[in-house]
Amino acid sequence: MSAKINPLNDKVYLSLIAVVILGLTCFVRFRFLGVPLERDEGEYAYMAWQLLLNGTLPYTETISLKLPGIHFVYVIILAIFGETPSSIHLALLFTNIATSFLIFLLGKRFYDGSVGIFAGAIFLVMTLTPSVHGFWANSEHFVVFFAMGSFLLMMVALDNEDTRYLFLSGVLLGISILVKQHAIFFWMFGFFYFMYCKKQTEDFADIFSKAPIFLTGTLTPVISVFFIYYVTGNFNELWFWAVKYTFQYVSLVPPNEAVGRFVDHFAPILNNNFWILSLSLLGVVSVCWDKTIRSKYAFFFGLLVFSFIAITPGFYFREHYFILLMPSLSIFAGIGASSFLKLSPTRHGLKFSFLLCALFIILVTPFFTQKNIFFKMSSFELMRHTYGLNPFSESIKLSAYIKKNTNVDDVIAILGSEPQVYYFSKRKSATRFIYMYPLTDGNKYGRVMQAEVIKELENSQPKYILFVNIDESWLWRKKSPSLLTEWSKDYLERKYKVCGVVSISSGEKPIYYFNDEAVENYFDSLKNNSNLQNERNILIFQKKDMG
Repeated sequence: MSAKINPLNDKVYLSLIAVVILGLTCFVRFRFLGVPLERDEGEYAYMAWQLLLNGTLPYTETISLKLPGIHFVYVIILAIFGETPSSIHLALLFTNIATSFLIFLLGKRFYDGSVGIFAGAIFLVMTLTPSVHGFWANSEHFVVFFAMGSFLLMMVALDNEDTRYLFLSGVLLGISILVKQHAIFFWMFGFFYFMYCKKQTEDFADIFSKAPIFLTGTLTPVISVFFIYYVTGNFNELWFWAVKYTFQYVSLVPPNEAVGRFVDHFAPILNNNFWILSLSLLGVVSVCWDKTIRSKYAFFFGLLVFSFIAITPGFYFREHYFILLMPSLSIFAGIGASSFLKLSPTRHGLKFSFLLCALFIILVTPFFTQKNIFFKMSSFELMRHTYGLNPFSESIKLSAYIKKNTNVDDVIAILGSEPQVYYFSKRKSATRFIYMYPLTDGNKYGRVMQAEVIKELENSQPKYILFVNIDESWLWRKKSPSLLTEWSKDYLERKYKVCGVVSISSGEKPIYYFNDEAVENYFDSLKNNSNLQNERNILIFQKKDMG
């Protein structure tokens, strides 16, 4: 006998689940609002700060591999929320919740309210985990926000035959592309899905009349940004870094490493969200018996395929890339949860309330499996857990030292990839290269870029140069030119002296040496202890003629 489901109770229970998941998510995110910026956030914030300070466009004084959309997003964040890490991460919290709501609306529109609620709640849970760098405001969070908004507007346009919404749908996808190039695959999905829906009506005249409207919407923000760079004389720089060099960047990893990299980075996500991803799998296969989902499968499965393609360029499969997959996986998990509720009572005679409790347990399981991270770790411990010995926590105190000992107009340089130091210290970089990776990744421009850095540093003669003795800040390869390394050893010895050291050790808090006596004692300890000679540190070099 089938279990009877009271629709009113159904909505109440589902709403309670959504409120509990939202509350847990907000509690955990509020705990870590003040977590220090990592290097990508540091880049976005630094370049946005330059734009706010004196209108300096990205690529003019600082280079980036990303299109400038993410920097414009950060301009809005800094202007509205403030310039602290807490402010930036509060903006992320609102963006995360807003994206969850858009996913809820998509699930409700295509299927029913239960799918929408489960999908939105699951998105909040899966984007929280450190295995996708969920606490940091990476560009992928904003890509999925604009993309989900675009798809929702497209559905409205298709339902009402309203070209205004179709145009706006294209605009949002154009913005998402400007935020991160990977979003081009979301645009491709949107375009193909629009064509698929119109083909079903066999109204080919309508296709040819409305497809250009969608395309025009997409091109409007893209061409507008390109035009700004053209009239300011900076188009060539934008084109080289965001397009020409990017093709070099995505060709550096051999294809035979792709599977291994994917497995290495997806395994922690699977481990932390195993039962939720099991619901996603159930949602994928539910097409076999659910006629309702079968009629909507083109959207759900198409989004899954193109979302996966979006994380593959270059075969890097970085942790935060997987955020691009989360909307699709969450919607399928919502479908799986709904299928579980609807099918199991009929087949096994289980009560609805029991099944709902089982689903609730699945949704909160990641909070239990990661309870030490979510409820016990400090911000420093979270940084160490997620990023190892990368010097992100150390950047706060290091930047304060630089800011205290320099003037507002002074420039500094970092031989390493730690742009967050420029942002925290509010000091400009003496070189356009705030990352060393383009100089060391083995691309054909590497030696020329290293020569540019050398020329820029010799011309600007910054008061302080930080040398980051941490592998992750350089990522040297066998093909990397050694020009910069050879030059820096001689140049720093002749022109600079070590005035400070940040010592970074595994399992311990960093030690700061900010005076001559402390620095001398530190180097003496290195001579007397062979175990310390290979430790990670940041050396602070001060120009010798500073007095």
